[in-house]
Amino acid sequence: MKIVANRATRRSRTTRVATAAVAVLAIAATGLSVQAANAADVSFPVYDETDSPNPHGLTNALVFYKAADLGWVVNAPIADVDSLAYTVAQSTSYAPSFQLVTKSDQKSYARLVWEPYVQEDELDPNAGAYTDLEDGLWWTNKIASGPGSQASPQPLSFFGDPNGAGWTNVVVGAIDIHQGNSTESTSTVTKVSYNGTDIPLGTTDTTPFDQADLDAAVGTATAPLATEVTDLQGQVETKDATIAALEADADAKDATIAGLQSQIAAKNATITSLQSKVSTLTSQVSSLTAYKNTHHTADGTFIGWSRALLSTTPVAGRAVGVTKQGTIADATSVKYQWYLSGKPVAGATKSTYTVPSSAKGKSVSVKVWGTVKYVQFSIHSNTAAAK
Repeated sequence: MKIVANRATRRSRTTRVATAAVAVLAIAATGLSVQAANAADVSFPVYDETDSPNPHGLTNALVFYKAADLGWVVNAPIADVDSLAYTVAQSTSYAPSFQLVTKSDQKSYARLVWEPYVQEDELDPNAGAYTDLEDGLWWTNKIASGPGSQASPQPLSFFGDPNGAGWTNVVVGAIDIHQGNSTESTSTVTKVSYNGTDIPLGTTDTTPFDQADLDAAVGTATAPLATEVTDLQGQVETKDATIAALEADADAKDATIAGLQSQIAAKNATITSLQSKVSTLTSQVSSLTAYKNTHHTADGTFIGWSRALLSTTPVAGRAVGVTKQGTIADATSVKYQWYLSGKPVAGATKSTYTVPSSAKGKSVSVKVWGTVKYVQFSIHSNTAAAK
């Protein structure tokens, strides 16, 4: 009876270990394809004014500089526009405005503008998650004064009401994000939503190493392991059959059974080692995916190691410079704009800046832009308080 109990326990354990190994391999081989399927989103045709600069694309985000403008075509009656939202993760000045590009029987072109600082709610004018914009206050430069003008913003329904703005058959051609051009500013937009649907932002795949390459690498790496696990399962089953035959003469075969049990334990250790290898490969694939999505710009240029760093801690009354690291170190036609307390300093456009004696405790940073390998770049340095 003791021998039978040991055999049953061993059979259950080896079966569970082998099955777990197959499950890990299945997850490793299919995880990336599931991720790719979930990445599909509703897409909109892009609308853009030709005389406005495009924003800079990051992974799942857009960076808007001064006067940048980008939108998405919707072509819907104004009454059907609902659940408008956008998120500004950070901004060096005022957040960009959310606009509706409209046409009506009276106006062939009119922009309706929503801005955080004109709302009745006390919203952060620089950054935040702005929701339910359709319930807020809007204005248009097509109305010079009175209700609907910038001085007297109105609910969105005002512009679709013939008794309000006096317009009829108002159609929203596109939604639009627009960074103002009155100040040097940089804003990062991480979400734009129309009628409850998030619009995909940024760059999802701009590197030569794409999803197909990852899938192929996983398949190549795991195929031999799957074959080896199958072989080991066959060996375990063969040993089980041998043990069952030896149990009929257990007293005489105890030594043989002990040896076979030792072999099975070794095979289980091998399976555990293979599972660890599969786990390591899965982790490496995840790291490659994250590396691909965060180290290349929309134009395919690798900027993962590019940085603009203050050369030293700013000290009131002393000069401070900037060190360019990574790809931008070889840049040409470089320009600079120094900032004090988040605002550009007039005339401070050289590679060094003498911190005013009165600026102790104020933040100092610099914006660097230029051209590297025929690609234009713009990057903001770290910020440090002057001592």
